[in-house]
Amino acid sequence: MDEALFAQLAARVPDEAIVLASVQSTRGATPRRVGSRMLIGAGWSRASVGGGAAEARVVAAARALLQS
Repeated sequence: MDEALFAQLAARVPDEAIVLASVQSTRGATPRRVGSRMLIGAGWSRASVGGGAAEARVVAAARALLQS
């Protein structure tokens, strides 16, 4: 998965700012493992860092960063 994700990153970097989000640690039962990654652009995302409310917070934080 990383190879495809990084290929998408490389294809978009010249045209727009992108955030690469990575799972750094987990506790309890989680849908994704440490090292899972997600690309987030201003109006799109690829892959997942776990879904649900936690992923929504990651996407919101990434988009806030992109706007700053």
